Amino acid sequence: MAAPANSSAFNLADYPVIIGIDFGTTFSGCCYAFTQNEEVIDITKWPKQNNNVYPKTPTLAYYKRGSKDLVDWGHGARRAAFKPNTQDHVLLSKFKLYLDENLQLEPLPNNLNVVEVIGDYLRAFHSHVTTELQKGFAGNYDPTKFRYVSISRRGGVGVDGENWRDDGGGVIRLL
Repeated sequence: MAAPANSSAFNLADYPVIIGIDFGTTFSGCCYAFTQNEEVIDITKWPKQNNNVYPKTPTLAYYKRGSKDLVDWGHGARRAAFKPNTQDHVLLSKFKLYLDENLQLEPLPNNLNVVEVIGDYLRAFHSHVTTELQKGFAGNYDPTKFRYVSISRRGGVGVDGENWRDDGGGVIRLL
């Protein structure tokens, strides 16, 4: 389908940084590349991860019981959940599975829905990613000119939209 006359055609040169997000059921990760070369750079520093360098962070969200406000995410959520006296908080894991309407799952706590939980998690995730990008060469570029790609492995859920493309090993969505 041709672009409408009043809009300009997509130009890859307008987006010098491409960010790949792997939103996983148990772990999530992010990498980026510059369009002028083929090197892919993993984000390996995540909040509260100790001294480990690993390109993934846990897909966990931590809420105060009865609240819809995210308290922590990723490694911080795991750490907080294992502190003493945490019975007034709830740790959510594997919430990506709630996207699959065919699964019979217990309702999420705090009257949360899957879109709220994933939105909270990805907002915190994205905030960290952009902070990390600003520390390096990508900080020289306008963040509104970043191009995003979301990746889901085979067997993942929520991958049947019109912008999804199967590359043989996984499913990719250009955002």
